[in-house]
Amino acid sequence: MVSQMSGQWRISSIGAHNGVPARGTSQSSQASQRADKVVVSIYVNEAQFAPGEDLTTYPRDPQGDLDKLEGLCDIIFTPAALYPPADPCSGTTAHQTFVEVHELQKPLCGITRPIFFRGVATVVAKLFNMCDPNVAVFGRKDYQQWRVITQM
Repeated sequence: MVSQMSGQWRISSIGAHNGVPARGTSQSSQASQRADKVVVSIYVNEAQFAPGEDLTTYPRDPQGDLDKLEGLCDIIFTPAALYPPADPCSGTTAHQTFVEVHELQKPLCGITRPIFFRGVATVVAKLFNMCDPNVAVFGRKDYQQWRVITQM
């Protein structure tokens, strides 16, 4: 696992949690300036989707993401799943533990998407625990998301 490398090198993490945007390549450049190894995680995070929001139709382009990152990072982490599946006996989701930043997740986007930032904080915590980065590089697309992660 990546965390075993953390004692050997300075690691920078980039989370492309909903696919790699074109600007992801500039994040890779920033990350490589701050660390010896760059890890990019690509994961469409189901915990950001509320009931009624259709995760199954969310656009995905795995090969396009890999193509955009070719030669720009040392490790590309593409987990199939980070949450356990639903419990067929009880019919409930097996994943019941979440990371929340209560006050920061309430206003602005949190008004219309009340579980979105809980999903963001949870998946970022999981990925940080897996790769144990010294530095994390995020885009500037969402100020509230950046604040939630910084507070977390």
